[in-house]
Amino acid sequence: MSTLSRRRFAGECSLAGWASVIACHIGLSALRARRRERRVIDRTPDPEAGPEPPARGADPEREVSAQRDLEAVRRHLAAMDGDRATALLLHVMGYSINEIADLTGVTAAAAQSRLSRGRRELQARCEPGAATRHDPDRSEEPR
Repeated sequence: MSTLSRRRFAGECSLAGWASVIACHIGLSALRARRRERRVIDRTPDPEAGPEPPARGADPEREVSAQRDLEAVRRHLAAMDGDRATALLLHVMGYSINEIADLTGVTAAAAQSRLSRGRRELQARCEPGAATRHDPDRSEEPR
């Protein structure tokens, strides 16, 4: 990390690794900028999106449950390996498989494989009873 903060290669790691991290940071910065731009520009409701969701606070119990589920998904995503980036780029940031392949420097087939692995891993982590197997912050109570 100290090499990154100095903005020059200090020889503390491999040149390829250093270049990969720099490229990743540049790509993520570009993605964030693009996402911010999309939010500012496109404020019109999508007619194909269907009816508006119910107003916040309409069902407090359901809202608490949804918040709990969202936090669990965030924890699981944070614990996953590199395949999560592909899933986030596709589902959260709205990039296509071809765009993801270009951003990550792999073929479209490799990006699709990473997406499939990431989805399978997240699904396995989110299944009931899987939390104790996959979540390092939670452990089973001794009996």
